[in-house]
Amino acid sequence: NRADSYLFLLSTIQSNSFDIKKALKGWYALMTYFLLMDDLADIREDIKTGQANALLDAGLDDHGEKLISQMIDNSIDDMELINPVMANRIDHKKSLIDLHGLIQSIRLGNQ
Repeated sequence: NRADSYLFLLSTIQSNSFDIKKALKGWYALMTYFLLMDDLADIREDIKTGQANALLDAGLDDHGEKLISQMIDNSIDDMELINPVMANRIDHKKSLIDLHGLIQSIRLGNQ
């Protein structure tokens, strides 16, 4: 997939001025965020079809909600060191998501 191809490309860059640790930290921060956003968007379909989903893996309870929220916060913190503008956009997007409400609606719908 594209993300793996990008990661492979990073490993081929040989330059004293290229900070591979910083690039990898940014890659992991973005990939975690993008995958979580995808899982948030299609959780209802994933429940129906039995597909993997980070929210389901974390648990549809308070602990799972805190875990997912912490994963997004970690992505924001890591991205802040690399690209503060992107970190701000991720933080803004997080502020628009009602994670608690989503989890509650799924739990109520599954009863």
